[in-house]
Amino acid sequence: MISGNWKWFAGPVIVIVFSFIFILFVYFRNEKHGGVLNLINEVEQNTDNIRQVGTENFKSGMSVKKESGNDLNIALISVMAGKKTIGFTDGKLNYALFGGVYGIAFAKNGDIYLADAGNNAIRKIMACGIVVTVSGDINVLKNDHMGKDALNSPLGLAVDKKGNVFIAEYGGHRIIKINDKGRFVVFAGSGMNGLKDGWGIEAEFCNPRCVAIDDKDNLYVADEYNNSIRKITPGGLVSTLAGSKSPGYADGISSMAAFNRPYSIACGRDGNIYVADFMNDKIRKISAYGNVSTMELKHRDLDKKYRLKSPCSLAFDDKQNLYVSDLSEHRLKKIGNDGYITAVNLKSDGAGENIVFSGDISIAVNSNGEMIVSDSKLPQIRKVVFKSR
Repeated sequence: MISGNWKWFAGPVIVIVFSFIFILFVYFRNEKHGGVLNLINEVEQNTDNIRQVGTENFKSGMSVKKESGNDLNIALISVMAGKKTIGFTDGKLNYALFGGVYGIAFAKNGDIYLADAGNNAIRKIMACGIVVTVSGDINVLKNDHMGKDALNSPLGLAVDKKGNVFIAEYGGHRIIKINDKGRFVVFAGSGMNGLKDGWGIEAEFCNPRCVAIDDKDNLYVADEYNNSIRKITPGGLVSTLAGSKSPGYADGISSMAAFNRPYSIACGRDGNIYVADFMNDKIRKISAYGNVSTMELKHRDLDKKYRLKSPCSLAFDDKQNLYVSDLSEHRLKKIGNDGYITAVNLKSDGAGENIVFSGDISIAVNSNGEMIVSDSKLPQIRKVVFKSR
């Protein structure tokens, strides 16, 4: 007959014995199939499945942990040059006046070129802190159909490794070059509105808005109302890389692709060309072979600030993050190299309300990751410093 004390111990002993047997069973089972590493792989696989299910049910209101990146890109913005008054004055940074800057480009020597479309002029912020107007022999650009000014609405700028400056002359339908000696020449475009490939001034454009240069000194043009991306070799041969005259939205090879008012263009380190397809609210990508695709952007939540609408200007930083100005919301957004799009919160000197723009926002980033922005309706040039990237 079992005593009362033994009955009190029997339950725990049985549990311990069966637990030991179960542990031995699990151990030998996993020894046979790869041991602890297999258990870890099973856990990771199950975790991935849970993440996938969580993502699919996100719209149903489930809480999903963010996987990577930083939703809050905080940057400090300060005035670098210009005043709130529109004008046309050279001089020290805090004395200079601008008419409306639409394009910005860094030169290798540290100078910053500005397309001051409001004054139909090219301005330069010299590394020493003085603003000057690049004039040279600019009068050679004058012709009958352009009116009184030698330049007609310069919007886009790019500087090559040799210091040559290229200008997208929006109103004049031409690509202008300023060589390293300061001489102005017509690099491409007859000055007539049209869509025609060919050498130099034989070619035709229709409101070229932006230019970008790759590492082989090929020049790419966002030809807005031709709804096309044009390519110009260093020798001056103009061809249509992608798109056709008719606006639309279609991926595909070269002329099979369709854009609707390409606003901006940027050359990626990966060899692809990136296009701000303004009316389609998309960022498009063109491979070296002319294949056009649409970037698939990832969103961290359903808030509209992580959406993209009316992309206006593009610029890569030194880490290949792509910055986009959103004309509809007048905000700066960042597409990380992980594919996620987030809003940039610009704060004046680190305090106060977020800065919101009102016009066309232009962006330029140099090789050190330093960012300069302009707003076509605010005649000031501003510097942006990120707390972290």
